[in-house]
Parts: sequence; structure tokens; C-alpha cells
Amino acid sequence: MDDSRRNREVERVSVSLQDISKWKEALGIREPCRSRVSAFLVTQLRWLVQARRLNVHAIVDEIHSLDGLLSRTSTKKARCFRYPPLRGLWHQHFFDASYFVPNVGAFLGLADGGNGARLDEILDVFFKEHAGQELTPALEAEMAFRILVQPFEDRARRRRLTGEWIVFAKAAGRNVYLSLGFHRENHETLANQIRANCGWEFPFLLKNQSSFD
Repeated sequence: MDDSRRNREVERVSVSLQDISKWKEALGIREPCRSRVSAFLVTQLRWLVQARRLNVHAIVDEIHSLDGLLSRTSTKKARCFRYPPLRGLWHQHFFDASYFVPNVGAFLGLADGGNGARLDEILDVFFKEHAGQELTPALEAEMAFRILVQPFEDRARRRRLTGEWIVFAKAAGRNVYLSLGFHRENHETLANQIRANCGWEFPFLLKNQSSFD
């Protein structure tokens, strides 16, 4: 299901504040950040649980990490959107197993139309080390380890893992967690979605219609 259809389904869900409170507890969202997680984000997470898509626990862990309730994870640091329409909001990556291949591809230089220069380097070193040897199952396993496992471990160790986003605001010195965000999602659509679904709960989001600062 594409992101826009998913969001339309989430927006159509009719729930009570009591439902939201129960879902926050069921999702394991802890105090003191529980009251700063939007009803819309909770509904998105609930939908993911029901659809059995993505690791919702990893998303909640990122929220807890941002709020200082857990140590920092292996994902990139949170960053502020620099340009309208999302300027003033922040995004934090969360990792899911489905993002393993994109992370490996980024390390190997295959992302965004790259030429795979680092992959060529790894293969050159491997074949020089084993020149003249028959490519046995053991060597094939070693090659796969160098191409797949080591790149992933390197990005995790350097806290460079990427995935999709948790979009949040900063208000009165605290984080307010608003929505999930997806790289392929139009930023204007995401901004409108946040205002429409989170503005009633956090009115400061409605002060500026062109950005969030």
C-alpha cells in the first residue's frame, strides 16, 4: 500500500481520547513523553501493528531515546528541516529490518545512482587475497560477509543507520512527536497532514501556514 493511501486510511479512523490513551499504554509509550505523542502518531502506530508492517517497537525506542529515557540508538542524529514547508520541525530516523539493503547500498556507494566504488574496492581486496584459489562455499560465505554484514555493522557502529522518519517539534524545551514521515512522501502533503491532524491537539502548529518556525 502506498503512503498516501495509508495516511488516508489512518485519517478516516474514528477514535476517542480514551482509545488513544489505551493504545499509548499498549504500545509501551512511557511517561514523561506519553502526553507529547500526538493522537495521530499513535493512530499511525496502531495501524502499523494491525497491518504487521514495520517494527513499531523500534519507533517507540527512538522516541524514548530522543526523550532521554533510553541510550542513543544506532541511527543518525535528529536533524531540523531547513526549508519550507517543514522548516522548524525535526526528523529522527528509525531503523527496520526492511531497510537493511538500502543501508548496505549506501555504504557500498550504490545509493542515489552511485557507481559502487566501495563495492569494487572490497571485491578487489578479496580476490587479491585469494588469488588462484577455488571459490569454495566457505570463500563465498566470506565474500558475502564482507559485502553485506561488515558494511551494515560499520554503519551501525558509527550510528549511521537510516530508515524512515519520526517527525517532531520542539516546544517549551521539550519534544512533541507528531507523525511518521516517509522519504518518498511529498513535503507539502506531510506538512498539511500534520496541521490537519495534530493542530487541534497542539495549536502552536497552526501559527504559521508556510512553515513551522
